[in-house]
Amino acid sequence: MFASQKPAIMTSLEPSYKSGLRPFPAGYWSLELLNWAWSGDCPHYPKAGPPNAFISDLPSFEGEKRKVLQSVLTRQMQALELSVAQQEHLQALNQPNTYTVCTGQQIHIGGGPLFVWAKISSTLAWAKAIESQNPGMRVIPVFWMATEDHDFDEIKGLDLWGKHYELSGKYGGPVGRMPADELKALKAAIISDFPHLSESVNLYWQVFDQATDLADAYRRLIHRYFAESGLLILDPDDLELKKMAMPLWEQELGSGLMSKAFSSATSKLLQAGQPAPAHVRGVNAFWLGEKTRQRIEEYQSLEIIYERVAEISPNVLLRPLYQQAILPNLAYIAGPTEFRYWFQTTEAFAQSQLHMPQLLLREAWFELPQSVWKKLQTWHLNLDDMGLPESEFQSLLAGKLSESMSEWDEIQKEWVQLEERGSQMLYKAQSPSLKDFKKDLNIVQKRWRDAIESEKQKGLEALYGKGAEEKMKEYRLRYFNWKLPVERSLNVLEWYMQKSERVLPELNALDYQTRGAFRILSFN
Repeated sequence: MFASQKPAIMTSLEPSYKSGLRPFPAGYWSLELLNWAWSGDCPHYPKAGPPNAFISDLPSFEGEKRKVLQSVLTRQMQALELSVAQQEHLQALNQPNTYTVCTGQQIHIGGGPLFVWAKISSTLAWAKAIESQNPGMRVIPVFWMATEDHDFDEIKGLDLWGKHYELSGKYGGPVGRMPADELKALKAAIISDFPHLSESVNLYWQVFDQATDLADAYRRLIHRYFAESGLLILDPDDLELKKMAMPLWEQELGSGLMSKAFSSATSKLLQAGQPAPAHVRGVNAFWLGEKTRQRIEEYQSLEIIYERVAEISPNVLLRPLYQQAILPNLAYIAGPTEFRYWFQTTEAFAQSQLHMPQLLLREAWFELPQSVWKKLQTWHLNLDDMGLPESEFQSLLAGKLSESMSEWDEIQKEWVQLEERGSQMLYKAQSPSLKDFKKDLNIVQKRWRDAIESEKQKGLEALYGKGAEEKMKEYRLRYFNWKLPVERSLNVLEWYMQKSERVLPELNALDYQTRGAFRILSFN
């Protein structure tokens, strides 16, 4: 059940290394967004209470649309060995009491950052929770592959064990259409660098070897790990789906109605002191080519829209409306940045008369080797401590040292005050000694600072052990950098290679004590 209070800050680290939900550590995500959501000024944020509390209105999705959606998903997933749960979900799509919970993400090389798995797992948890709280309703989890994205540079590389790998060449069109052959050289390079992992890499990469293009490869990868959960995987780059959204294309490409609504909502967002991450354009869509994705700069006639409907591709603001035009969707599981640009779409949803889904914040996943957890216990430090800015962290360590260290600090302050007073007096007297005074004082100050640093190192070693400060710096940079957290820097491929048999955590959205959760994963 949801608690009504604002998100708590984690203040201690339990001695257990088991998986579990925790409040967000201070500074992990900006709490400004969540606090603003609680203020009542933010639309479409979940009210306190169980999932059935916010299912007050349901999207209208007529039978013909259901048949098209069912047909498209069946066709797109026909090359896969479907689980029983997936088959049941496909069959259920035809029923008027069936709805979806959706999340989406760019397709990535090698699986992408760990947070992609967190988004999918959060989606599975919410679908299950909403269905359990609403008897008679079927709720199906859907993963939306952003195959039409053309930012090849953003997805062409991956980092594994400190090494960087990239696909060669350039690709200017929708990345989902890129031939899967491009992935073979990448696999060979990884195996060459890590021959002892060749068997594991080959096993992981099998799904890519079987694929025709990057969209097919990513579908197969997601399916491999989430099929048993009943997850359906949707590629929006599909003619039949584009036809379903024809009224939306007419409104945006034909007259710019959505653009005007985006601009209005964005202005109100900025007036409320909230950033608006997405830029509103006159027409918020592209023309797709086999190897191109070109911005549409002017309004189009209905004839052109109908003729070229397969080539229409929504931008980041129009995509949520396209999603709701082709899915009977109740909720969207978003990351913190997605939350903000969804707020720019509120008036466009009203204008288009499409159902705006409930926005729900995905889980954040955090994982450390148990050896690091144990070291933090030895040092009597917690997650909040390790994630502090450098100056605050040093102050924290200094505060844990002996009183004699404080005396050194007090004398250092006295030296600073002496410098200021002496300089002022000599300046007022216009003394020729001012220059020599500052020079000599700087020499003494440097020697004093060196002495303080030496005493500090002795104190830290006595308190934490020899070399502890360097080890703390290493851990803080690698694991506790909240600007680039583990879930964004750790690739799914490396995550699986670290442990041969990964068991994804069983999430339950009803366990959340805050809106969104910080999940610690165990790691032997």
